[in-house]
Amino acid sequence: MKNPPRNPAALPAKMRRAFPMRNRNSKRANENHNNQYDDEINDMNKKETRQNFRNVCFVRDHYSCVMCGYKSNKENCENELDVHHIISRKIMPNGGYVLENGISLCNKSHIKAEDNLDGYTYDILYNQIKSSKELARAASLKLIERK
Repeated sequence: MKNPPRNPAALPAKMRRAFPMRNRNSKRANENHNNQYDDEINDMNKKETRQNFRNVCFVRDHYSCVMCGYKSNKENCENELDVHHIISRKIMPNGGYVLENGISLCNKSHIKAEDNLDGYTYDILYNQIKSSKELARAASLKLIERK
């Protein structure tokens, strides 16, 4: 086995496991190794959360763009539609990965929604899915409580 690099944190996550922290006397070294592993698990949970968010929005919206009516289907929706976070993931608690904050849009409508163009305001988008910023925030906070 090769000698471990001087800075294992600089390696990709998969390679870090091959070079665990060797200083057994240091609690900090072991804690850092565990935190890196926890980050990998959290990344997997984020991917599952994101995919579940997309799926429930597509189903609720009948695999269609809510704004223009473009129709897709279960097999093609991942390529033809996107799920837009009405309020940004960065602002909403827990990333806003809740049905109350997502809306299925085609590519053209998604661009308009990203820039709030042509009447694609937060209020109109929320109204289309019978939700509101308050409902979305409350649902996002409930996700945090479940963790």
